[in-house]
Amino acid sequence: MPRLRLAETLVWVLVLGLLAVAAVLQVGASLQRRSVSVMREELMRFAVAQESYLYDAGIYAPDIPALEARGFALGTGVGVEVREATVDGWAAVATHEDTPRRCYLYVRTAGPVGGATQDGSLECD
Repeated sequence: MPRLRLAETLVWVLVLGLLAVAAVLQVGASLQRRSVSVMREELMRFAVAQESYLYDAGIYAPDIPALEARGFALGTGVGVEVREATVDGWAAVATHEDTPRRCYLYVRTAGPVGGATQDGSLECD
């Protein structure tokens, strides 16, 4: 009889362990999706700020501080690196502290960056 209880207990521990692993994986996947969504949103806001900067300065902003001087601010945990900025286009990469994934966007005549292979197409890996 005691051996049966031990076996039952081990089965329950195993089942609970598997459920815990599944829950952790689900939370991790959810966090990844949220982080990518935030990066996409921030790149779109960045694109609007770039167009405003172009209108006033006649050239796209070369970096985030140039846009911050005009009131633009990135969301918490998000980084945007300007890879190229000229009078004819720009390319940028967004990162988030909660994921190794990246999002890419370029416009007009800037060179493609990351997975973005079409002008104005925002892509994430």
